[in-house]
Amino acid sequence: MIEAAALSSISAASLSSKRYITNWQTDSSKSLFVTIPTLSTQGLFRPDRMYFMVCAAGGLGLSLCKWALNNDAKHLVITSRNPSVDPIFLSDAQRLGASIRVLLIDVTSREPVEGVVWQIRATMPPIAGVAQCAMVLQDRLLLDMSSDELNGTLAAKVEGTEILDFVFSQFEPSSAQQGDKPDFFVMVSSSASTVGNIG
Repeated sequence: MIEAAALSSISAASLSSKRYITNWQTDSSKSLFVTIPTLSTQGLFRPDRMYFMVCAAGGLGLSLCKWALNNDAKHLVITSRNPSVDPIFLSDAQRLGASIRVLLIDVTSREPVEGVVWQIRATMPPIAGVAQCAMVLQDRLLLDMSSDELNGTLAAKVEGTEILDFVFSQFEPSSAQQGDKPDFFVMVSSSASTVGNIG
């Protein structure tokens, strides 16, 4: 176990060969300084590949889509249970020369997800990245939620992620679609999952 306060004096290279647990609880008299390096997006998105943005038609999802488009992505499929995308976003994407498809999908149902993925594979560039943005909001205290409400909230994220993982684990590179396995699979969540929320 490594104390969080000691991390600044340890080189990243010395930590890379083993697994460690960090104790983030610090003495209140000590400050913990953290430096977060800027993310280099060079080469992260490729203009000749497709990016599958699952349940990304809302504010957080579209901000991720905009970021991808501003960093060389040219082909996006945006899915949602309610696939209504801001027309300003679509016109901005068109101005950038991007190809955007918006599709209705329930990420908690395997057959439709498989169908959409196979449709993309047959008609569009290879899928190079997946962003799982699905979320069902029940904005109330956990104590006030029924088990059905809790399960409904978790289904899109948990079951949806399991289905996406299954579908994309089936990919075998073929001569027709080289590089079909995604370069990345990102799960998006709200900041409340890390900083907490009342309740």
